Amino acid sequence: MSTVSPIQPQDPGAPPSSAPVLTLAAVAALLASACCVVPLLLALLGISGAWISRMRWLEPYSNALMALAMASLGLAA
Repeated sequence: MSTVSPIQPQDPGAPPSSAPVLTLAAVAALLASACCVVPLLLALLGISGAWISRMRWLEPYSNALMALAMASLGLAA
């Protein structure tokens, strides 16, 4: 009885997978919008308080994270 290996050898001429770059783009985009989206989601869920105004700690990094997301998407294309 012969068995088939589940791992296929990769073709050396095939382009590399873009999955890691797309994952990086998704994480960077989520982090870039976290300073604004998370407080909004909490307010929509009925969770509020004065402490929500302190959730803007990612705001200084928003532009850099957006640039990282755009560069990652450009590399994946």
